[in-house]
Amino acid sequence: MHSSFVPSGSQRLVASPSIGVYHLKHLHPCQCTTRANYLGRQLSQLCRTRASNNRSNNSDGIPEERQRSHKEASTSTPSPATQIRPALLLGICFALLAGAANRVLFKIALVPMGNYVFFLAQFQNFGYLLVYFTTLLIRVRAGAVTSEMLQVDKRPFILIGACEAASQVFSMIGASHLPGVLIPIINQSYLLWSFLLAALILKTRFHPSQLIGALLVVVGVALSVLPPDLAASLWHGNPSTAASTLSGSAGIPGVELKYVALVVACFSLPALASIMKDKIFRDERERLGRPLDIFVVNSFGSAFQALFVVLLLPVTTSLARVPLSQLPDYLVRGSQCLRGLTPACGTDCSLSPVLPFAYIVMNLLFNVSMLLLLRSIGAVGTTMVSSFLVPLTIAAFTLVPATFLPPPTLSSNFLLGAFILVCGQLIFNMPKLKAAFDRPKPA
Repeated sequence: MHSSFVPSGSQRLVASPSIGVYHLKHLHPCQCTTRANYLGRQLSQLCRTRASNNRSNNSDGIPEERQRSHKEASTSTPSPATQIRPALLLGICFALLAGAANRVLFKIALVPMGNYVFFLAQFQNFGYLLVYFTTLLIRVRAGAVTSEMLQVDKRPFILIGACEAASQVFSMIGASHLPGVLIPIINQSYLLWSFLLAALILKTRFHPSQLIGALLVVVGVALSVLPPDLAASLWHGNPSTAASTLSGSAGIPGVELKYVALVVACFSLPALASIMKDKIFRDERERLGRPLDIFVVNSFGSAFQALFVVLLLPVTTSLARVPLSQLPDYLVRGSQCLRGLTPACGTDCSLSPVLPFAYIVMNLLFNVSMLLLLRSIGAVGTTMVSSFLVPLTIAAFTLVPATFLPPPTLSSNFLLGAFILVCGQLIFNMPKLKAAFDRPKPA
């Protein structure tokens, strides 16, 4: 019968701290109590020594709980090293070039599709849905997308789809009552919404220089799109002249603040959608231990966006001045124009389908590249990068042949605005660049 081991009178236990093993030796019975106390002291000293060594190896004495909280807090902002990787810089350059080409091709595609902008938008919405899910299926069969990735929580995608669909409706309502020159300036509220929502939802903490840099970016973009006479009026402190310039450029008696507030508020919706995508990427990276495939996000986000587009169809068709009863005939004529067949309305579709499909392909590449950036540098970083698109697109329009679009004139305020924009970007990224360069280089 086996019983628990108890040292007999003729045995003793001797601690060997160097190897942590206890040996049996002979011991006289009268020495048992003394030796047992000695063994207890040796064992306690050994435990204290090992605990002290563990603490010294634990990141210079930082407790594990503090390390864990520090690691979680550090995920609120991208790692500084990710800001200067060559692959990331190439991705940023490609996204900017694709974005500028996307906006230029959109304006050129409106030459044949000018009467069918609503059709072109819906063709994109549902065409991208087919492309994204087809690509997702191919990547699932290739093993690039695992079953664990497909188990991502679908509830955030409902909010993403609703925000992206509703933003189209509200922006159409507000933009139809505002001067065209004012729209690019109001668009910069998207950056401010991104900062605010990142602080509230992602708990991102910004350096004061980052806030100053973001403010300079907003000022630079706004200044680069202002007409020269309007910029001169504001520079010389003539608000009445500036207001008359705004009114004259749009052909309306004045600017109604309620529509300005509506457009500013509606930009919170795509900003919220972008922040939610950022949160999905961060949560899934922690759950999976690897980045979530972007086509999972694109596919489910586009699916719910298409659902809400259908639900909002009565509103969007009325805003597009297409009665719901005439929608089937409108779609048929739009498809004819897209294929280059001049419909009965007399619109010149001779430049189709090359230009519209060139725009659709470029827009698809731009969306994928921006989502890759969002996964790498976060929503706020992607928004800051996209702010470069405004002056870059204006400069790109100067390269378009005059047969398609009249070339714009690059005024002095455009050059000044572009300079302020670049300065703002440098100031915004200064803490990250400084932290990256201050890191000790491996031996």
